[in-house]
Amino acid sequence: WRQVGLEVEQLVLPTGPFFAAIRQTPPQFDVTISFNCQTIVNPQVDVSQFISGDKTAANDGHYIDRKLDEMYDAQLREADPAKQKQILRDYQIYLAKQGYYINTLWWQRTVLSNTKVQDWNVSPSHYLNNQLETVWLQQ
Repeated sequence: WRQVGLEVEQLVLPTGPFFAAIRQTPPQFDVTISFNCQTIVNPQVDVSQFISGDKTAANDGHYIDRKLDEMYDAQLREADPAKQKQILRDYQIYLAKQGYYINTLWWQRTVLSNTKVQDWNVSPSHYLNNQLETVWLQQ
């Protein structure tokens, strides 16, 4: 922030108070870090946090944008996968242009484990390669 000339106060909170603060209405912040990690890969669930704040408690920006709501509803009802994919792509582009969120384009997954853990191949995704039936401990 300072590199672009802004003087800000950064507040680091434990998990419980952090989520209470970002879900508070009206919000007590101008900018926050938000997370979007579901238990499965599902585009409809992944983008649902970006619909208007009066439609989902997951919208940490607390904004209202009916165009996003309409696009989200349209992709939910679209039966043709190619058309649904195009609506979602348009949704992503529109969302990015509004400036509600700045997405992290990539990130590094670092997993530390004891050297005794054998035959576990760590993938770059939280969703892949979570089968642990081949993992064993070297004694």
